[in-house]
Amino acid sequence: VTMSSSIASSYAGCKGLDADKSIARLSAANTTAQEFFKSHVLTRTPAVFDDQITDAKCSLHASNLWSNKYLREKCGECRVKVEVRTEGGSYGQGNEIKTSFGDFLSTAHEGRTYLTTQDLVYDAEGRPAIVSPPLTSLVGDFPLTPALFDNLIVSNINMWFGYTPQYSTSGLHHDFHDNIYILLRGEKRFTLI
Repeated sequence: VTMSSSIASSYAGCKGLDADKSIARLSAANTTAQEFFKSHVLTRTPAVFDDQITDAKCSLHASNLWSNKYLREKCGECRVKVEVRTEGGSYGQGNEIKTSFGDFLSTAHEGRTYLTTQDLVYDAEGRPAIVSPPLTSLVGDFPLTPALFDNLIVSNINMWFGYTPQYSTSGLHHDFHDNIYILLRGEKRFTLI
C-alpha cells in the first residue's frame, strides 16, 4: 500500500494524501475494536494488518480452504458476472458476460477475465443482501463481521478474483464505502491518493 500525491495532482479537484505520511501497520492480535475504531475508522485513516485477523468469532480459514477445487465444488454452478479484457486492453471498460463460477475458474489463469463486484440480490421486501453469488455458497466459511470490526455495520461483502501474468490496473476510481480488503492468495497493490 502506497500513498501518492503526485497522481492526485493530475486530476482536477482531487486533493491527495500526504505522501510523507506512512500507512500504519498493525497487529490484529494486539488491536482492539475500540482502538481501531478511534484511530482509523473515525479518522478515515488507512491501515495494514501484518497478521491474520483471528479471534473466537473469526478464524478466516478461507485462506487455507479456498483452493480452486474447493471453490468449484461449493459454488461452481453459481451464475456470476465477469469482466472480459480484450488483447492489450484493460479491465473496467464495461465488457461483461454472465457465466458459471466454475467456467470462470477454468479460464481465470488465462488472464482475460476478472470476477468483479456482483449485482446485489434483493429480498421480497426490497432489502439488499450482504452477499451475492458466489459468496452466497461460502458464507459458512467466514464471519460476516469479525470481532475486530464488531462496532461497524456491514454494507456488503464482495469477492474479486483475477489473474494477470503481468501488472494490470483498475484505473483511478473512488470507493465511497470504507473497505476492508482481505487478500487470500497472490498479491495486490493499492495506491491511495
